[in-house]
Amino acid sequence: MVDISHVMDRPEVRAQLEASLRQAESRQKSNGAEDPRLKGKRCVGFRSLAEVRRDLKGTRYLVKPILETDSVAIWFGDSDTFKSFIALDVGLCVAHVGRRFCDLPTHHGAVFYVCGEGQGGIGRRVEAWHIHHRVDGDAPFFVSELPAALFDPKNAAALAEEIAALAEVHGVVPVLVFVDTLSTNMGDGDESKNPDVAKLLSNINVKVRARFHCAVVVIHHVGHGAKDRERGAYALRGNTDGRVLFRRMGGARTTALECQKTKDGPQWEPLAFEGRVVTLPGVFDSEGEPQTSLAFDPTEYVPPADKDGLPDKQASVLAVLQDMYRTQAATLALTGMDAAPRVAAKDWREKCATLGVVKDRRRFGEFKAKLVKKGTVREDQGFVYLVAQDAD
Repeated sequence: MVDISHVMDRPEVRAQLEASLRQAESRQKSNGAEDPRLKGKRCVGFRSLAEVRRDLKGTRYLVKPILETDSVAIWFGDSDTFKSFIALDVGLCVAHVGRRFCDLPTHHGAVFYVCGEGQGGIGRRVEAWHIHHRVDGDAPFFVSELPAALFDPKNAAALAEEIAALAEVHGVVPVLVFVDTLSTNMGDGDESKNPDVAKLLSNINVKVRARFHCAVVVIHHVGHGAKDRERGAYALRGNTDGRVLFRRMGGARTTALECQKTKDGPQWEPLAFEGRVVTLPGVFDSEGEPQTSLAFDPTEYVPPADKDGLPDKQASVLAVLQDMYRTQAATLALTGMDAAPRVAAKDWREKCATLGVVKDRRRFGEFKAKLVKKGTVREDQGFVYLVAQDAD
C-alpha cells in the first residue's frame, strides 16, 4: 500500500478537509436534526429561505473554468479524440499539488479513476505523463482494477464506500471521480433509454457526488451519425451539469475541447491539445520492442468549418438571425406593411443566449463583428440586416 499520508501536512489539503467538515456540520443543522419533531423525517433535506441566503457563495471550480466542484459532467467524443488521455491529464494535475492543467487555476485533492476498459494501457499513459511533464513523487491518484456497474444503486453505494475507506486510510479528500466509460460502467442498464440513463446518473449523483461534494466526470462516446452529441438517451444532456465535446482537429494527434453546457459559469473558450510520443524507458512488449505512449501539450485551437467556410458556432449565430429575419418578413407581409425586415442586435443576442447557441455576451460580440467584417451582416444604429436580403 502506498503511504501518502504526508499529503495532509500541506495547508491546501488540510483546508479542504476542514471545509468538508464544516459543510457537514452546516448540513446537519440545516436539515433540522436539532429539532426532535423532525427526527427521522428527513427525505431530501429542505433548507429555509434564510438558510439558502445565508449560505450564498460564488461558483467553486476544481479547474477553472472547465470543471466545477460538486457537479456531474459528461465529456464525450468519437473514439479517436483522446478523451481518456486528457481526462488522465486533468486528474494527475489535480492530484499533484502545484500542477496546473493547461495553466488554468487548479485545486488539488484525491482523484479516483473508475476504469471500465483499457486497464492494461493506463499505466503506460500515466508514466508517459510523468516523464513528459517531468513530474516525480507520489500523489493521491487511484485507478480501479474493475469496472463498476453503476446502474445498480447498491454498486454505486459500494463504490462510494471504497472511495471513503481509501480516503480515510491515506488521509486525503476526494475531489474528483472519473467514470471511463459510461457504457463499460453501466451494468444492466440500456444507455439508449431515458429511464435507465436517468437512474444511472441519479445513482452517481446521490451516492458519489452528494456524499463527497466532489466533481464526477463521465466519459462517453458519440453516435454513429451525429458527432456533436452524446450517444444514447437525451437524459445524458438534460441530467448533467456540464457537457464537453471532444473533436479531432486537422493534425494526426490533435484534439479540441468545446464547451456545450456549464452548471453556473459562462461558456468557456475551446481548448486544443497536441499529442507527443513518449518512449517509456525499460518497458518492452512481448517481442522486445520499446513501448511508447502519448502525452499532450496545449496548441492553437482551429474551429471547424461548414460548407460555406464559416466556423460551426459562427454559422449557428448567423442561422438564428436568418430565422428571426424570416419570421419578421412574414409578419410584415401579413400586416401589409411595406418595410424591410430588421432585427435589433440586442434581440439577436438574447435569442442566441435563450437557444443556448452563445450565452456569453463577449463571445456573441466577437461572432457578430466577424459576420459584419465578412460582409454577411450589416449593422446600423443598434439594428442588424442580412446583406443578402438587402441585395434582393
